Amino acid sequence: MLRAESGQLGQFGWWLLPRSADRFITVWQHCASQTWIGHGLLGAGPPGDGRDADLVVLQRSLRQAGAWAAAGGAGWVGEQGPVQPADAPLRQADYWRDLAVAVAAAIDAGGDESAPAQALPGWPAAVSAHAWHALNWQRAWRQVEAERFNAVPRSSGGGRN
Repeated sequence: MLRAESGQLGQFGWWLLPRSADRFITVWQHCASQTWIGHGLLGAGPPGDGRDADLVVLQRSLRQAGAWAAAGGAGWVGEQGPVQPADAPLRQADYWRDLAVAVAAAIDAGGDESAPAQALPGWPAAVSAHAWHALNWQRAWRQVEAERFNAVPRSSGGGRN
């Protein structure tokens, strides 16, 4: 039924957003109440569920959804849990950003990929203690590491070493 990037279906507007290069979710807005629905995009709160997601793409989609909701100011229904405030996608995107930064720092420090997930500075202890955070840490580690291995080396000035 949904064959475009956005549209209208009954009392709902909908938009297609990527979770990764080949996985997409739909974001819905109930027109009368302005309530947004973001299953597959938004968890019950940080940390979200990063399974099957490219965390950079997921972060970008969350920021897009947050920009749409900022105009309407209504709440979000995520994957589970109560209705969340209009800025919930932006807070979730901040989690993914901070996770990637922390993982990159652990890699730079020579950390062990099998070590327990680290707490994220500035986030409540409950976020870092959540089981999803440990899984997200592993996923982020694999993605940050792969990104670094696939990066084009910078030129060192033209000569051989």
